[in-house]
Amino acid sequence: MTENKDKIVTYDPSMASRAAEMFNLFNELWPGGFGGGIPFTEQRVRDMLDKTSAISDLIAVDEENELVGYCGLYPHWRDKNAAYISILGVTPKAKGKKFGKRLLLKSLEVAKKHGINRVDLHTWSGNLEAVPLYKKVGLFWVPETSVYMQDFIPGLLQTPIAKDYFEKHPDWYGNFKRELLQTQDKQIVDGMELYSYKFESQDDSLEAEVDRFGWNFCGFERVLDGKKLLVKTRLASQEIYIGIPNSMTLIIQNDEHDEVEAKIDVDEFKGLNWIEKFPNSVSVKKGETVKITREFTIDKETKLFRDNDRSCESIKTKVRMGSLDVELGTSGKLQSPIQLRGINENYFSTAPIGSEIKIPVDILNNTKQKITGKVMIEIDNLEGATATIPIELKADEIDGIEIPISIPVQRKRNKFTLQATPKLQFKGQEIELPTFKMPVFARTKDLIEIAEIKDRDRLYVITDKLSVRVLLEGGNLRIYQQENYGLNPLNHQTGPPYGLSLDNTLKYEYEFVDQDGYKLLILSAESLQVPGLLVKKHVKFIPGANEIEYWITYTNIHKNAIHASARTSSGFGGISLNPYSAKGYAYTPIGGKIIESDSLTNFLTDPLMPTETQFWSETWTAVKGLMTGDYSAWIWKQDNIEKIKLRQGSLSQLESKTIEIEPNETIEPVHLWFSFGYTTIQDVRNRWNQLVGHKKFELREKLVGPKITKALNAKLTGSKVLFAGDTVKKDFELMFVSAYPLQGTLSLVLPKDWEGGFIVDNEEQTTIPMPQLKPFTATPLEVTLKIPEKTKSPIENVKLHFSGEFEIDFDNYVIVTSKGQVNVEEKDFEGKKIYDVSNGELSFKVVAEIGGNLIRLEDSKGRNFLLDNYPEIQPKFFLEHYLGGSQPQLFHFVADEPFSEMEETKSQMVEENEWKGVKTTWTIKKEKQFLYGQKVELKYLTLPNSEIIRVVLSLDNKTTRTIPWIGSLLSDVGIQGSKEGNVIEAVGASGIWTRNSIKKQFISQGSYEKPYSRINKGNQSIAFVVPKGSNGSSVIADLGVMLLDWMLGLDYAMPKSKSTVEFAILINQPREKMIELREALEID
Repeated sequence: MTENKDKIVTYDPSMASRAAEMFNLFNELWPGGFGGGIPFTEQRVRDMLDKTSAISDLIAVDEENELVGYCGLYPHWRDKNAAYISILGVTPKAKGKKFGKRLLLKSLEVAKKHGINRVDLHTWSGNLEAVPLYKKVGLFWVPETSVYMQDFIPGLLQTPIAKDYFEKHPDWYGNFKRELLQTQDKQIVDGMELYSYKFESQDDSLEAEVDRFGWNFCGFERVLDGKKLLVKTRLASQEIYIGIPNSMTLIIQNDEHDEVEAKIDVDEFKGLNWIEKFPNSVSVKKGETVKITREFTIDKETKLFRDNDRSCESIKTKVRMGSLDVELGTSGKLQSPIQLRGINENYFSTAPIGSEIKIPVDILNNTKQKITGKVMIEIDNLEGATATIPIELKADEIDGIEIPISIPVQRKRNKFTLQATPKLQFKGQEIELPTFKMPVFARTKDLIEIAEIKDRDRLYVITDKLSVRVLLEGGNLRIYQQENYGLNPLNHQTGPPYGLSLDNTLKYEYEFVDQDGYKLLILSAESLQVPGLLVKKHVKFIPGANEIEYWITYTNIHKNAIHASARTSSGFGGISLNPYSAKGYAYTPIGGKIIESDSLTNFLTDPLMPTETQFWSETWTAVKGLMTGDYSAWIWKQDNIEKIKLRQGSLSQLESKTIEIEPNETIEPVHLWFSFGYTTIQDVRNRWNQLVGHKKFELREKLVGPKITKALNAKLTGSKVLFAGDTVKKDFELMFVSAYPLQGTLSLVLPKDWEGGFIVDNEEQTTIPMPQLKPFTATPLEVTLKIPEKTKSPIENVKLHFSGEFEIDFDNYVIVTSKGQVNVEEKDFEGKKIYDVSNGELSFKVVAEIGGNLIRLEDSKGRNFLLDNYPEIQPKFFLEHYLGGSQPQLFHFVADEPFSEMEETKSQMVEENEWKGVKTTWTIKKEKQFLYGQKVELKYLTLPNSEIIRVVLSLDNKTTRTIPWIGSLLSDVGIQGSKEGNVIEAVGASGIWTRNSIKKQFISQGSYEKPYSRINKGNQSIAFVVPKGSNGSSVIADLGVMLLDWMLGLDYAMPKSKSTVEFAILINQPREKMIELREALEID
């Protein structure tokens, strides 16, 4: 292709890179950004345009050979005689240089060459400044729409009565006369809503009128060389009601011929009834105007007005005068004077068994006059379920009726049809109007039923767990949890090519087949997009299942081989006002990780994420519902899939490989499942594994779930312990899994009196530009931290803040303490060997030779926290072997008795980096059932001048066994030597509950999501925390005679390996420090 200066050309793939630059420049002029805020790349342009179904992708090129504008002209999805402009845009540089006008004019020229009669487009109400441009090229703003526009110029240029005018005056654009108002085009002429095209040149003129309901030319008036010819139709009213007489007038004015015999042919549509028909011909003398009027009615068989996106049935009138044929189409708003409708978007209802409910139905008066009548009610297959309800409605009134229904317990079916037939009283006659039908399903277990809503081309399949709405036009699905919770669309296109497909309005036939234990819906149609291809869509329903299975088959019914592929789009990408459609976190197994992202962002949206199948370790995505709290998931087979696309972390589209299909051969390009009601991500993975994965999960994954990686995170690496008065260099590690352009700045947000900054070229800076992040690759940032001599909190937040398109905080909790010593001494205490540990803020003792208990925990004021029976071991309440303090226990998941006899131990001082304390080891000998012979290591660690104790409990499995085990620490709490007056703070479903000490037993169940608890008395407190990354919980039990906190950690000891659980104890700190400590002690 040779590109000349400043011209309109057709796109070809060699332009993809430059077109991406152009589309990205559109951002500056498009409200909300162009392309959903996702930058265009060469590949994204090629995906969008290379295999398109466009009639023409038009590109504007300026004098500097830059691409500055685009207009996509596509086949109309509903009307084979129309086209649609998908995108029209120019770059800021080209604005005001008439490239938009030239692109539109070129698209109309292309449409005319292809025999297309009409070109449509949509724009947004905020783009009103472009409306005059659109109107100047012949587009009309359809009334009562959000800027839906139609252009009939291509059809007009091909109309015989207009051809003579345009042959003499070819510059239709220059001759077009019109007011360019930024309003809807509701022009009323002779009582009809029309779009009027007027052209004038010298003394010649042409006026063409379009009926806005039927989308046809309904009138022409031509003056050429001083001779006038007029052919028009008029309705008495475009409000056309069933049963109420109306009339149409044909008007012919002849100034061109001495006398002409006008032959008349009027076609009638189904439901139209002429009271007297038009004559076959009429003689029209020169200078004479002939008007012929005939009355008609429509009946309930008429296809009624549905919405402004569809044309109404038209009266087609052909008038032949000599060699000139004039074709007119005349219509109006075909409607029932009385309309019944359901109160929500579903066209069905459900009812309980054995009790009466009332189904509400709206009733509308569509006329401008008072009407009376009645509604006849009948419910099929329900004995005695009939009623007559009188109605009286004012003009334009909307009222309602309630229809009682009671489904008996003993019944032969679960589907019933409510039928409500309005009957109108009009001039002494009773006119029967269309029957409103609503399927009613019994709410019962194992329900699977189907209903067809014929006037809407819909099917509904209802089960006891979900409902599916099937649009027979296009064969696409809408999946809902229960009856209407959460919208989950499932759409399919056959290609290539793709885009605004001819199959979008393909009418599917259906079968509902009863199989062994399930039912199968099969939708069938022959593709128009790929001729010779039989498309079948299968949907499998199982009673009681929160799941549907969906697959597509292609069969070649042509005599030659066919190349075909499938694009299956899932999930909702627009704005939904249904709160049950709102999504929270999305989970995506890609790049060897399971990524957690917020559905609010476009971070994990095509084309920012890889589409190749090799990047997917598991073939599912899941989202958590904001309203429901459960996880829903898409799961698919990888067979035949070539590309996987995401939207906000969830599956957006599967594109299959293009496969050559031989005659009579059948292939399956797509196979997937949608399901919901999962409580964890591991549940989703387990279901995927059952269906397609067949993967061996580690036992730990089964127990605690997979490791989750945030889509964007910044973590402080290395030790999380900092000392007051130090100046240290630390590294942040930034990790981002997306190619999303994060443009902005990073700054350190430090605790009060702290100082620090980023180290760039050996200089310290307080703010730096966000570095270029490479997907799935860690980016280091070096910082300096200056900690003041005096600190007020043992846990602080060294926060990294991003400021740009988003404001994002990355919390990094660290433990802060002052310098000093942790003293560990071996002593003889009350006749037994113990280790005495003190750090300046707390002290405790570890029983060295039996049990490994931590006892005599005290703060710097000598106040104690735990009760014990040291040195005696004796029964206490349910504990047969009780020593007290914090007592370690290990047991198997299925152990009958977790509290075994205390073991003999060995202890010694231990140091781990900044931490110091006591290590106790033993071999399990007392528990004979599951853990006999296992090696145990227990460490109590603390820091100088700190209120924190780390507890690390390990099982060293030297055998070839796999051992599920629970490590626990049972603490007998008695602040200031007694359980009296101790106040419990325990995590419940709605937050942290505070419970005062009373003589009534209480047990908190413990939370694995928020595994911490706290007990306080006055200004003294003790908190028990399971660090992040260690799977466990903290249970509090007030048993009257004992107040216990039981920290539990769950894990698997794999063969020949060590397994560890961790806990922490924090004294004399406020509640929020429990949460911060859990983060600071996070285990990778």
